[in-house]
Amino acid sequence: RAMAASPSGVALSSQLRSVLLEAAATGHCNLSHTGLASVPPQVFGIPNLRRLDLSGNELRHLPDRIGDLTSLEELWLAGNPLLELPDALGGLRSLRVLDLRRTRLRRVPNAVSRLPRLLVLDLAGTSLRGDFQAALQDGGPAALLGLLGREDERLELQQQLREALRRRVFVADADTEGGAAAIDALAEKVMAEFPVSAELRTVIRNAERIFADPLERANAAAARDRYIALSKDTKRRQLGAEAELVIKAAYFGRADREVLERAAESVVAAQPTLSDIQFFLAHAREVLPAEAADVDGATVAGACVALRRRLQAERESAIAGLVRALSAKYADREPAEVDRTGRAVASLVRKTDHLRSLTADVGTLFPDEFNSINPAKVVRALRALQREKGVE
Repeated sequence: RAMAASPSGVALSSQLRSVLLEAAATGHCNLSHTGLASVPPQVFGIPNLRRLDLSGNELRHLPDRIGDLTSLEELWLAGNPLLELPDALGGLRSLRVLDLRRTRLRRVPNAVSRLPRLLVLDLAGTSLRGDFQAALQDGGPAALLGLLGREDERLELQQQLREALRRRVFVADADTEGGAAAIDALAEKVMAEFPVSAELRTVIRNAERIFADPLERANAAAARDRYIALSKDTKRRQLGAEAELVIKAAYFGRADREVLERAAESVVAAQPTLSDIQFFLAHAREVLPAEAADVDGATVAGACVALRRRLQAERESAIAGLVRALSAKYADREPAEVDRTGRAVASLVRKTDHLRSLTADVGTLFPDEFNSINPAKVVRALRALQREKGVE
């Protein structure tokens, strides 16, 4: 039976008093199908309320006070003409069940993604906006919560970016009406320029270095360029520290610290790119001289170039061997076709020694029918065979 409405929209009828008394005793409040157009404020005063059933009513909105129910574990809202939910839902840290079936919601607030104990999110019969609906259909509630979490993270990062620009970079401009608007517009463009949140965090941490221009000349493209330069500089310093450790290990006990530090600086300075430094780190013992005093950056760089060329030649030779073996196995196929397939398989095999093993076992690892070759499947078979043989 619908409760009689008071001028405020909620009457404290005898039925409601009975429900509230029972809820205070049990922690369960059942106000389903009672014709409510708003939540009785007395509900928010029930201590330790764990279950609140408001399904089948006429609720279009929930008040922010819903966030006061910090012990709430289940919230049932199915069958209400709900148009939106408050961000205060994010305060329901104990919530496990959120039933939103057959509501008029077009979106779910990002705050829902902050509910650490949420197990059930039921949105059957709703008409969510396109990206929400797609996430729900593709991956269920978990995918939707993931989308909400990413949106929530981006909003938080946008606020942090604005604060960084106002308080650390364009301090004088932030106090003017035009300057504040220009800072907000710049923040919007930077958000679009940096869709990866990890990159955006780096931008925020290094805002003073990345936004070096006056506000009237600051732009998102320049911020991207400075971010790239900063990232390369940071990576180069990290690799330089690794190179120093590698060189110290190579000459451990045979040279003093100053000699080893100079050797590391010389080697890193002579490597033109980050990939060159990484190559040196992977092959240091093959390119370093016997004595630390003989380390010369240019000489080591030359040794790295020579070694890289030799390794590339060996790999090309191994690929050519694989193609020849495949040509013999599939003699009826066009050579160009076999070459393309062989190189496609080889691109998935990192080590040259493994390529040679693949060539040696072409008859076992490749199917009889050429059209049945699946490069990824062939490589998986190779790895399984190597495990059987104890090959790393």
